[in-house]
Amino acid sequence: MTSSDRGYSRSTLRKILKAHSRKRVATEVDPLVYLNYILFMEELMQTATRKALSDNNKNVTAKDIRKATIVEPPNPGRQHNTLEITHSGYILHSRHLRTQWDENPQDLPRKRI
Repeated sequence: MTSSDRGYSRSTLRKILKAHSRKRVATEVDPLVYLNYILFMEELMQTATRKALSDNNKNVTAKDIRKATIVEPPNPGRQHNTLEITHSGYILHSRHLRTQWDENPQDLPRKRI
């Protein structure tokens, strides 16, 4: 194993995590991040394999992985209001995209001429 085969050092990984999360990061967090990454990749490959088999393909392609990662709005009638990112049936992130003026458009700020 050469030095180029190694991943990030523990301190570099902690710096990256801290920069992206903007929170304090414990010293022993890197094994948990790695295990979480491995679990995510396993579930992604299982989902992509199911998509490939449903299309009668024996091999998983990039197209199948893209299909597995598509984020679909939960309610097609209100696509512009809510976005939910799901993974294995669990809602990972739900965001309400409405503004304060969705209810009363007459309250929109008007430009003075």
